Amino acid sequence: MNVLIAEHDGMQRRLACDAVSGLGMSVCSADGGLLALETLASRRNIDLLVTGVSLPVIEGYRLVDMAKVRLPHLKVIYLADDRYEAECKMGRVHGEIIAKPFVGCQLQKAVARAFATTPGAICGLLAEHAHLFIGCAASVPVLA
Repeated sequence: MNVLIAEHDGMQRRLACDAVSGLGMSVCSADGGLLALETLASRRNIDLLVTGVSLPVIEGYRLVDMAKVRLPHLKVIYLADDRYEAECKMGRVHGEIIAKPFVGCQLQKAVARAFATTPGAICGLLAEHAHLFIGCAASVPVLA
């Protein structure tokens, strides 16, 4: 599975890349919405987009709307600085919203849930990487 991480905060982007690659997925990253859109146009094999809501030039929710036109199968996870931003600025929400800062296993669980609708993917992903989820704080906030 191929994942694009679009996040302008370098530390959060590295954390996301490490967490997702720890699941054995191929990861590429972009430090803004415009670069992410260019990556999506050139690499049509992206299965999941993990994007910050607040990105320079093209904000995350607009990036997702544009990406879904060309890649309707694209799964999405949003990274939001606060609940207000996530709930008020976004139009249609295409995936789970995770509050920043986040911990790696929280994103890994969200990735597993995103692929839960892909037959066989969730079982294999969870079985292969179950050790990563043990001890992950369940109290880490997830915005619904």
